[in-house]
Amino acid sequence: MTSFYSVLLPIVAAALVGCSSTKPHLSAENYREVAGVEYFHKACSQKGLMSLESAAYGSFIVKSYMQAYQVDMEEFARSKREASDYGVNQENCNSVALGILAVKAKEDARQSRSSGSISETPYMPRTTTCNTYFGQTYCTSY
Repeated sequence: MTSFYSVLLPIVAAALVGCSSTKPHLSAENYREVAGVEYFHKACSQKGLMSLESAAYGSFIVKSYMQAYQVDMEEFARSKREASDYGVNQENCNSVALGILAVKAKEDARQSRSSGSISETPYMPRTTTCNTYFGQTYCTSY
């Protein structure tokens, strides 16, 4: 997942900011990065190599991304298969988790600035629950 931060941060930050009436199309690099987050947040958390908080926010990033952009699901599935070639190991899981937490910190700062109160404590989930249904893991933080 080379250039994870340089590509993922601007893309996901744009996805989290809001929606427009016309959704932009994705480049091949965009597919690779977000499909990588999709693959690794699930695979790493299932193996215990990523915190549940990071995995839950990774899921949120992917969902936000899918809502903000026009996504060719065949291309997304192909990119996700390519991400699996990197292998699920601690180094790759740490890299993806750092990227996810960097996006979360950036989004927390943006929300804090927009609310006008910098002294607010950013939302930190107190409990994260993950369940696997039909081979898919879904996490909820509250």
